[in-house]
Amino acid sequence: MLPEQVEVCADLHLRPYYGDKDDTDGLYHSEAKRGTTAFHAYATLYVRVQNKRYTLAVRRLTDGDTASSVLAEFLGILDGLDAEVKAVYLDREFYDSKCLMLLQAHNHAYVMPIIRWGQTIKQELSEGWSRVIQHDLTAKLDGHS
Repeated sequence: MLPEQVEVCADLHLRPYYGDKDDTDGLYHSEAKRGTTAFHAYATLYVRVQNKRYTLAVRRLTDGDTASSVLAEFLGILDGLDAEVKAVYLDREFYDSKCLMLLQAHNHAYVMPIIRWGQTIKQELSEGWSRVIQHDLTAKLDGHS
């Protein structure tokens, strides 16, 4: 039984695969991290209730899955909850323009770390911690920017 308002968390997990390169069928392939491009990958969605974690969904990632496609599925699950979503906490793997547009479309408050891409955001983040930053992250999604 969930309370009337819940805080929701979503994480993407990439566990490196260091085995035989011929045995990577069914694994998730991504940019090289920790010396490999093949990963056992999954996403989790859970709620926090009184500082306890209750898992709502676990999803295996396969090649072709994106952070935004996983987030779209998870937001669909949240729309089906009887509880109101107070806030969504996401890990840094969800930091892209498509995910931000999805969160805005579903009208959820959210928190996610900013990845320091580009000189402008690096400069903004190097000037201190406590302030509001205006930063544009642009892309096209279904003809909208």
